[in-house]
Amino acid sequence: MAKDNINGVAYNTKTAETIARNGSGKTINHSDERWFTETLYRKRTGEFFLYGSGGIFTKYAKQTGPDSWERSEAILPLTEDEVKQWAMNNLGDDGYKDVCQRIEEKPHEAKTAEEKPAPVSQNNDNKRIEKILAALRKQPNITQRELAKTTKMSLLKVNTILQQLRADGKIIREGTSKKGSWIIAGEEAKPSVITVYGTHTCPDCSFIEDQIKDNARFRFVDIGSHVKNLKAFMALRDSDPVFNSVKNKGIGIPAFVHEDGTVTLIPEDVGLKSRQEALLEEQRKEEAQEAAKKSSSKSLRKAAPSVQTAADREANTKKIIGMIKKNPSVSQADFQKATNLSRMQVVTILNHLKDDGKLEHTGSKRAGQWVLKK
Repeated sequence: MAKDNINGVAYNTKTAETIARNGSGKTINHSDERWFTETLYRKRTGEFFLYGSGGIFTKYAKQTGPDSWERSEAILPLTEDEVKQWAMNNLGDDGYKDVCQRIEEKPHEAKTAEEKPAPVSQNNDNKRIEKILAALRKQPNITQRELAKTTKMSLLKVNTILQQLRADGKIIREGTSKKGSWIIAGEEAKPSVITVYGTHTCPDCSFIEDQIKDNARFRFVDIGSHVKNLKAFMALRDSDPVFNSVKNKGIGIPAFVHEDGTVTLIPEDVGLKSRQEALLEEQRKEEAQEAAKKSSSKSLRKAAPSVQTAADREANTKKIIGMIKKNPSVSQADFQKATNLSRMQVVTILNHLKDDGKLEHTGSKRAGQWVLKK
């Protein structure tokens, strides 16, 4: 039994009429923190309310500390329109029709199947449109192929309805065709919360934690801060095949868990950046800066003035004479490389030495030798 008083109105599951139930049921073990259950009730006075409870991966999670969460429960009052929307999103066609019929009944009114009012007749296209809109509300990033499977329509029919809804301005596509999401015009999209499992002592986790600070789309759970957090993560790690590739390499953190229970170990899948990628980016930036410095230095050398001072010329002359003494077959290209002078500057120095009778060249230009004279 659960009860609460909201805005002065009392809600009690013991005295209310049960209308419908929804939850993860037996598909997920109750020890898994993705497990949840929801029950729709109606008070004797006619008001509807939803009683739900679930683990720390669900919307019923309760925060007990900066990095600590626990299972919890809640009572949520619903209007008739919200009841229909909940049934459409969670109960399928038959469940939705049944809830609509129950709404038409008076509280605790007993009727036979023959006496129950027939569901409202709708055009088939309108029903298909509502199915697609309900699927888009539940999963904005759903693909057309997934829509066809969820709504049991052909891919062509889904594509046709989506195009018509876009043309009518009822839905908007945000992002790319592969990684975008659908937005229903006039409805504020409720951001899903992604649970991040990690520890403050893990460098990769700390890098992620800095990125999600003050971001309502994420909540960080430190598995080292409380044994309940560790148990929840280990149950997830033991049950989800996404961890198979890392079990022999490490713990598998940081791990990112969506509200629908899907798990990924890749930060980029949830719009974040991994520490490894950040380090690579920094390395590439440093290499680009170093290359730019070398290019700038080379350009400055090329742009240096060609005029030599008398002191420079004398120093370069001595360097050339020293090279000739060591190797009489040295080439003009070697002189240029050693002195960082242009070809004309080297030729000018050599001509001065020849004119002064200090140098001559014997043999051919390629196979000849330099001869120094006293």
